[in-house]
Amino acid sequence: QALTRQHLEEEQRLQELEATIASDEVRLKALAEAQMDPTLYEDGAKVQAVLVEQAGLRSKIDAAMVEWEKVSLRIESVEAEVVGASV
Repeated sequence: QALTRQHLEEEQRLQELEATIASDEVRLKALAEAQMDPTLYEDGAKVQAVLVEQAGLRSKIDAAMVEWEKVSLRIESVEAEVVGASV
């Protein structure tokens, strides 16, 4: 029962991470598209803000992907335990 609860919590965390990564990637794409607009470069502060936000998003996505991998491995481990226990 505890194993099932842990598995459900891990599955939920995995879904949260996937949603976060997806939304951050959408924002990253929007920022890349904004950089194609020549008028952006008329305001140095806006350019700097876009670059800072991009860097932050990349770091956030990288960290979320590392955590996603760890959570995925824990889920696989829990599933292997369940299968092993039922054999």
